Amino acid sequence: MEAIDVTTPALRACADRLAAVARRLLGMPPGRLPVTAPGWAVATAVTDLADAAWSALDRCGTGVAATASALSRAATAYEATDDAAAARFRRLRGQVAAR
Repeated sequence: MEAIDVTTPALRACADRLAAVARRLLGMPPGRLPVTAPGWAVATAVTDLADAAWSALDRCGTGVAATASALSRAATAYEATDDAAAARFRRLRGQVAAR
């Protein structure tokens, strides 16, 4: 198994950028497209298409927000694991030096 280098500031920066995208997607005001030809068959189709597009953007924004949150949690978990490993190493080094 190869070692990987995890840079938590980079993970957090990526999470922040993704969260900003999610806020933009989720912050779009839902609404109907103005239809200038009421009664035409295409008017209903265009309205249905607009509703589907807003719904898709909402699902996309929710997914991007979840990914941003997961990256942030991963960075926190990595830092906690790294801190715990460093503490164990210091204790072991102290035990060896005391002998």
